[in-house]
Amino acid sequence: MNSELGNRNYGILVWNGATNTQIGGDDPLLGNIIDYTKIYDGVQIDHAGSGTKIQNNEILINKNMGIYIAHTSGVEITDNYIVENQWDGVFITGNTANANKVSENKIWNNGRKGIYLSNGANQNIDAPSISSASQFSASGTTCSGCTVEVYSDNAGQGQYYHGSVLAGASGNWTYNGALKGPNITAINIDVNGNTSEFSNPLTIDYFIFIPHIIR
Repeated sequence: MNSELGNRNYGILVWNGATNTQIGGDDPLLGNIIDYTKIYDGVQIDHAGSGTKIQNNEILINKNMGIYIAHTSGVEITDNYIVENQWDGVFITGNTANANKVSENKIWNNGRKGIYLSNGANQNIDAPSISSASQFSASGTTCSGCTVEVYSDNAGQGQYYHGSVLAGASGNWTYNGALKGPNITAINIDVNGNTSEFSNPLTIDYFIFIPHIIR
């Protein structure tokens, strides 16, 4: 059986004012496999209305972007696998493309960036910084009151989602929990859902425990 059965143009196209479109669903069994598009993106949302939800899908190995959002606000992208797309995993463009939330996905090994914001999208929200990372915690700084989601990856995207933490009034954040590594990355999500690109990766500082032998 030939597994490369992707559409010639888009896997799914939502455009021209369409609202409240559901791609996938809360139940993983409702998800789609969107792969091997020949020319364009796995999912493209262009000049659409708000309310599109992309959830529990596998968006893989598409010719351009995994998900492309242009001049559209209020898109929610959660719990998807977004992997090995030729360009970016999620590309959001246009200064009218705001409050697009990208949360708790598994995004890795895409050709350019895991998440790419262009031309003022998502209010140009900055990625968090990571100042320290070990097998058990990570910390850094970000915008006051932003939610930081913490990931592990072999490079600089987000293959493994670990959890989230709310930054304090000073912008400092600390996540406590087991971290896979070898690199730790993070994204910001503000109160309106604007989501940043992935931070610069920081390699875990591994601690090797050598027991003391009493003779």
